[in-house]
Amino acid sequence: MRFSAFVRLTIAAAALAASSLATAAFPDKPIRIVIGFPAGGPLDQHARLLTDKLQAVLGQPILVDYKSGAGGTVGAQEVMKAAPDGYTLMLANTGVMVINPALYSKLPYSTLKDFTPVARTAMQPLALLVNPKVPASTLKEFIDYAGGSPLHAPLAYHWTRMIEMLHAAETIKDLLHDDDLSGSELTTSGARNREGVGVIEAPRGTLIHHYKVDEEGLMLDANLIIATGHNNLAMNRGVFQVAKHYVDGRKLNEGMLNRVEAVIRAFDPCLSCSTHALGKMKLSIQLYDCDGTKLDEVRRE
Repeated sequence: MRFSAFVRLTIAAAALAASSLATAAFPDKPIRIVIGFPAGGPLDQHARLLTDKLQAVLGQPILVDYKSGAGGTVGAQEVMKAAPDGYTLMLANTGVMVINPALYSKLPYSTLKDFTPVARTAMQPLALLVNPKVPASTLKEFIDYAGGSPLHAPLAYHWTRMIEMLHAAETIKDLLHDDDLSGSELTTSGARNREGVGVIEAPRGTLIHHYKVDEEGLMLDANLIIATGHNNLAMNRGVFQVAKHYVDGRKLNEGMLNRVEAVIRAFDPCLSCSTHALGKMKLSIQLYDCDGTKLDEVRRE
């Protein structure tokens, strides 16, 4: 079963004033394009191709400004607050303009009210594929087969990731015994680099990997760094939702500890790797009033 859709990359500007549109001298200074994701990702590569052409046509420098975090929300906020003069643009994908508003009931921006679409700059086809043994040939049949409604439990994401990891491990095992891949024509000789650093853009932020290997290429040490700042906005929203249900006047309910931990583990990939220790995270939650007086505290040692 295959369904095609389009991921549309759109340049959006903070709503342009009519007087700005009528100004014949535009542009008379550099233009800034904001990207809500780290450098090196697909949007960054697309922006590089785009800015070369725009600079030649507009006769002004085009500056790419990375404002990553919260699935593009930080960058969208930056453009929303910018002066509506056409000198601050945003290169955004469907996630920022369509998916985020559908997922979050409260966003700091409105796609329809705060931005003016300028141009669609690219289209990328996507496909939904299932195993041939799945008794579904349409999207509706697949939704019905899966239970009829999406699962909103954040920790369920980790179960699906575990299945993906098992599948990847089984595939790696098959590749290690593939004669075509172990042939001499694919190997190289020379001095082995014993240390390396990799930077990967992941859905929840930028991952920095630092590896060391021995003479045979076997890994000796791995240091994985995830910038928690990329996820602060999403985690703060999750904690706020928990507080609305587990703060009872001037008291904190005991169950708040587990709920807050679930939020952190779901949104921060560094702690998400530790779901096997669920319920063992050291936590301290304190409740203060508007005057700064501590009203209550719950903790887990």
